[in-house]
Amino acid sequence: MNTLFSHTPRARRAGLNIQEAGEELLVFDTANDEAHVLNRPAAFVWQHADGTRTVAEIAQDMTREFGAPADTQVVWYALAQLHKKHLLETDARAPLTAQTLTRRQFLQRAAAGAVLLAVVTSIVAPTPAHAQSGCVGNGGPYC
Repeated sequence: MNTLFSHTPRARRAGLNIQEAGEELLVFDTANDEAHVLNRPAAFVWQHADGTRTVAEIAQDMTREFGAPADTQVVWYALAQLHKKHLLETDARAPLTAQTLTRRQFLQRAAAGAVLLAVVTSIVAPTPAHAQSGCVGNGGPYC
């Protein structure tokens, strides 16, 4: 079976607090103290990566949902971002046949409106100790 089309990614659900905010999805990872904002295409891939849908099926669903072409490379790009942020349970390395599109080529296609662009933005949340360690008074030598 061709792994390019048969790979069934699974999103991580444990240890995450999820909040919808308009068309974006806010994901707080309690294990890593990181907050992630998934734009609509990235959220769509994450929500549909349930371990039963293939990459090709997710791409087809994206095309129907967004009314814009979404091929498997679009899904692999989103999965790679989600994998880097530890939001997947399964490995998200695309087979070599799916890695023919460079990041620059992908962004050029996205800028031309040819594909959907999945974006995951992250920040590291301060620990309780860091949150309480603000400077007080005149600034002192350690501020």
